[in-house]
Amino acid sequence: MSLKSSIKIGLVSALVPIIAMAEVYKVKKGDTLEKIAKKYNISVEEIKKANNLKDEKKLKEGMKLNIPVKTSKEEKKKKHEVAEETYTVKKGDTLETIAKKYGLTVKEIMDYNSMKDEKIFAGDELKIPVKRSAKKKEEEATPQIDYSKCEVYTLKKGGTLKHVSKKTGVDLSILEKLNDIPSNQWLKAGSKVCIAPKKEKVEEKVSKTEDLENCTIIYNPTKKTSLDEIARKFHTSSRKLRNINNLPSSVKYVETGQKICVAREDILSSKNIVVEDKHETIKEETRVKEETQTKEVPLPKKVEPKVANGNNLGVKLDWPVKGKVVAPFQNDDQVRHLGIDIQTDCAAPVKASEDGKVIYAGDGIKAFGNLVVIRHNNGLTTVYGYLDSINVKEGRVVSKGEMIGTAGKLKNSDNCGIYFEVRKNVTPLDPMTVLE
Repeated sequence: MSLKSSIKIGLVSALVPIIAMAEVYKVKKGDTLEKIAKKYNISVEEIKKANNLKDEKKLKEGMKLNIPVKTSKEEKKKKHEVAEETYTVKKGDTLETIAKKYGLTVKEIMDYNSMKDEKIFAGDELKIPVKRSAKKKEEEATPQIDYSKCEVYTLKKGGTLKHVSKKTGVDLSILEKLNDIPSNQWLKAGSKVCIAPKKEKVEEKVSKTEDLENCTIIYNPTKKTSLDEIARKFHTSSRKLRNINNLPSSVKYVETGQKICVAREDILSSKNIVVEDKHETIKEETRVKEETQTKEVPLPKKVEPKVANGNNLGVKLDWPVKGKVVAPFQNDDQVRHLGIDIQTDCAAPVKASEDGKVIYAGDGIKAFGNLVVIRHNNGLTTVYGYLDSINVKEGRVVSKGEMIGTAGKLKNSDNCGIYFEVRKNVTPLDPMTVLE
């Protein structure tokens, strides 16, 4: 055999294993050796060597390339341990967002795809390694949570327990304990997270009239509200609310429609004028109904206050609005109207009658709608009800003549105006005796 024939046979023998372990790829429009190398997780040099290609510019559409496929024991072992997914890059994707999606690092994706930099473009295909052993281990470690016994938060986008903690305000350590997963584990969109054990509905303890004897307000929230928030609203403590309403210490919230009793003495210590009036007003409004049905709001024991004589106090207050009195002050056996109704223009500015501090601003007392109560240094307290809007917050110090809100609709009337009340300590005054 000639030397030339021997060399030829040797070359063929050397090439046969490579060709046998190769895949054929047909070049498409827009392909580059780098893109093809990425697709098959090999280097550009390996493709050049397998196809005896020296110049990349000779790459043409329709050309067939032999793609070497590694079949070494080490590569087989790697394939056995690692599963692979193909991800097509979308507009707006970055390697960081893709890495988070699959629980990998940017470096792992770059190394796996033989990338020199982080540049990616829409339409690129990336090979994503999915470690089977790790995946299996994760599945085994993932707890089977009975979400029917939890208050559940569903992730609209992907995220971690840290994101859920920030969004819901639930402490991160509690979330980790409830869900038994690490705080940095990436969760896909739609994943459910247990944020609290579902509370058993507490039977409404406040139902009998005798249980409500010391109530000043029966508060009925229109939405789920925390006991702490109710306590702040009525200047009492959540502990006292639990005691009065026979609620266990585990109860932190009050459900919609669950009535809560607020102690008479608590309200009297801070804003008694509002509460006492509320009950008496309700009594007048519901007197006819109560003759035929059980009282929904039990009333405290009636205590008739003496009416103070404003003429002897030497105090003069500014009118809160300009208008005429359409319902005067009256406190007798027939009528209990401890303030005056002043008719005025709709949305007319309502002003503080004297310097003082706002001790209540809100709509928690339905009898008066939007209500502001101001305490003054001289022992007087003024009340402004039926407001359309409130411009001040509790704790605010206001000056005489300062706008605190706007006039709304008078009760049971199409006319606008406000309800105005004055008290000296706990004793009601006829506002007409102190207004100038």
